[in-house]
Amino acid sequence: VGGGVDWIAGEIGLEAALGQADAVLGGEGRLDGQSLNGKATGHLIRRTGELGKPLLLVCGSVEVGLALPGHVSVVALAETDAQARKAK
Repeated sequence: VGGGVDWIAGEIGLEAALGQADAVLGGEGRLDGQSLNGKATGHLIRRTGELGKPLLLVCGSVEVGLALPGHVSVVALAETDAQARKAK
């Protein structure tokens, strides 16, 4: 049994799209440690890193102190979790 992210990536032709891209844009509601393990965002971070492609993630909020690889840039729509909760 494979992971759901791998299946979806295959169904949508993600590898071919990544191969043709100069850079990649993605998003996540809240970027945190869980985003990196088993979620589509984590898969995207790994694959873009392996392919040497820059990745820009637009997120609602980002876990303070979250370590990301150097090819990943993040734009957070709320500076803190408190701001993200207040915006709801």
